[in-house]
Amino acid sequence: YVFWHEYILIPLYLRGNCNLTMLLSKHRDADILYRVAYHMGFECVRGSTYGGATEALLELSRRGQYMHLAITPDGPRGPRRKLAQGPVYLASKLQMPIVLLGMGLERPWRAPTWDRFAVPRLGSRARALVSGEIMIPPKLDREELELRRQGVERLLNDLTVAAEAWAASG
Repeated sequence: YVFWHEYILIPLYLRGNCNLTMLLSKHRDADILYRVAYHMGFECVRGSTYGGATEALLELSRRGQYMHLAITPDGPRGPRRKLAQGPVYLASKLQMPIVLLGMGLERPWRAPTWDRFAVPRLGSRARALVSGEIMIPPKLDREELELRRQGVERLLNDLTVAAEAWAASG
């Protein structure tokens, strides 16, 4: 499952104890998310483009054999809503489908952070649009991997914008 970093609170709240491993960065800001995820019943792997990427991908590959995986592909430092190659590479390597979650909140409070982290206001609506399974062919060269990455990024942004509009409409 792939969704933007700014909306990580929604699946944390709604989907605990569901045989899922989340990828979280090793950055100290992610320590709070790690503790929340752990208490909500998620397993976590720590690592990102900026630290421990290879080890994290190896561990996700192992866990992907028997668990679902969740990745926020624009964390931990952004840029906002730009998909890193990791999820596409991992889906190609494992022959595991990608499922995109475009999410939106009604009138969220936005943190002054790189991702404009969304915190729901009491009683606000959350909306999610879920893609079908996206299969990534095995053994892609760099050019094809980049084309697939761009396509997944475009679809995730489209789903997110649509979910945000739906949530805002009440």
